[in-house]
Amino acid sequence: MTDILIYDSGAKKIQLDKSSLLNSPLLDYCHKMKKSSADFIIDQEFKKPRAVVFDFDGSFIEEESMSELAKQTKNYKQIKEATDSAMSGSLNYKESLRFRMKHLAGTPLPLVKQVAKSLTLRAGVKNFLAQLTENNIPVYIVSSGFEEFIYPVVKNLDVKHVYAHRFPALGGRLNGEAPQSIIDGAVKKEFLLDIAKQENTDVADIWVFVDGSNDQMMAETAGLSIGCKPKECLWPSLDGFLFSGSYDAVSKILALTV
Repeated sequence: MTDILIYDSGAKKIQLDKSSLLNSPLLDYCHKMKKSSADFIIDQEFKKPRAVVFDFDGSFIEEESMSELAKQTKNYKQIKEATDSAMSGSLNYKESLRFRMKHLAGTPLPLVKQVAKSLTLRAGVKNFLAQLTENNIPVYIVSSGFEEFIYPVVKNLDVKHVYAHRFPALGGRLNGEAPQSIIDGAVKKEFLLDIAKQENTDVADIWVFVDGSNDQMMAETAGLSIGCKPKECLWPSLDGFLFSGSYDAVSKILALTV
C-alpha cells in the first residue's frame, strides 16, 4: 500500500495502492480529486531536486498557445481539435503539429507576438520559481511548443534554458511548414537526460512538471513527475497531481527538502 499526501483544505494521508493505477481505487480517487480541483502527491522520501524541468503549454502557463493563436484565424476549431487529440494521446504528435502548422499558414508574426503577451502563468509559479532560485535549483523549460511564445513569458523569470521550436516563416508570416526537427516525446526525454549531464546529476534527482501525452517519456524518466491538470492518459506515469492548476502544493513539498 502507498501513502498519498493530499493538499486541499489541509494535509492528510490515506492508504491507496498505486501498483495498478488503471484498475485500482487510485483511479477513482484521481477522478474524485479532479472533480473537486484538489491536489495530491504520493508520499515518498522527497529529496531536494538538483534541477526542475517544466513543460510549457498547460503546465507552466494556463493556455495551449497554438490554440490561442488559432483563435485569431478561421481554422480555430480544427487546430484546437488537433491540439487536444495530441495532448490526450489519440493523435500522433508529429502528425498533429504538421496539421496545425498547415492550417496556420499565412499567420503574421506580429500576431504571434500579440498572443504571447496574453499568455497567463499558472497560479503559484512565480512563488515556486523564487523558492527554487533561493535554493540554487536551476529551472529549465522543455517544450514541444515555440520559442516565440515562451521567451516573452520567461524574460523576467529565472529560467536557465529553453528547449523549443522556432516558427518556420517567410516574409513575416508563418509558411505552413512544421519545423524540420520536431520535438516529440522521445526528444523531450533526450533533452531531460542532457540536462542531467549538464547539472552533473542523476536524472532521478530532477523534478518535472507536465500535462499531456507528449510528456509521458519525461514523466517516466524523472525522479519526481507531477502533472498540472494532467490528461488522463498521463496519470499512470505521475507521482503527483495538481488538479487545482496551482503550484502551492509543490512549494510545500520543496520546503520539506531544503
